[in-house]
Amino acid sequence: MHFNAFLEKSAEILDRVLDADAQRQWYAAMLPHLGEQGRAEPSAWMERAGVPAQPS
Repeated sequence: MHFNAFLEKSAEILDRVLDADAQRQWYAAMLPHLGEQGRAEPSAWMERAGVPAQPS
């Protein structure tokens, strides 16, 4: 499974169980454990999906 597919599928679940801030924290928690390209994918995905990278 490609990482973008994981992000898309996880979003369906997270939308049901977490508010926007908790979703941001969930995605942000994985960033330090990913390589450069891996960090770019969830960051770009969060931006497209409307999950703010930083709390507002």
